[in-house]
Amino acid sequence: MRYSDFEDLIHRMAASASPAACRFFALDTLSRLDSCAREAISEEFTEGEKALLDEVLGGLEQKPAEILKQKFQNLDDSLHRDAIRAIEFDPKITDLLCAIDNWLAYRSTSDPEHIAHIAINMVNAIDYDIVGTVGGYSIENVLAAPEMLAEHERQWRLLAGSPMPRTTKS
Repeated sequence: MRYSDFEDLIHRMAASASPAACRFFALDTLSRLDSCAREAISEEFTEGEKALLDEVLGGLEQKPAEILKQKFQNLDDSLHRDAIRAIEFDPKITDLLCAIDNWLAYRSTSDPEHIAHIAINMVNAIDYDIVGTVGGYSIENVLAAPEMLAEHERQWRLLAGSPMPRTTKS
């Protein structure tokens, strides 16, 4: 499957998913992205930034979106005090921060486009880990990597609420 087709499918799945499926998918994906980025966060964030991030992540389900947006803005302001530092962050951090921003936007708007962007952030994080290590994996064949195929199946299962049809894999 070409990357552009994969991305189109993600947008369609998010648009047709129930609000409950979107919520579960987003929170599961944010947890996965956080796990992927933890090592980089521990190396690149100050103690204050780690505390702000942990506070935002700890409130994703329960705290009002407006309160989380302010805390997230405080984190963003801290991260961007030094413009050079901000552009040098590990891509896993960027994927996590973008996904958090999209989750907060989804909570405010219920627009499933934000859920699609969270899914794409996960795809990008996986791509970063596997690019150049899997034969046949490319923008023309993103499902050639077992990790990407597993992510595609997870997204389908959580957003579509059913096992992925066999014809979609090729």
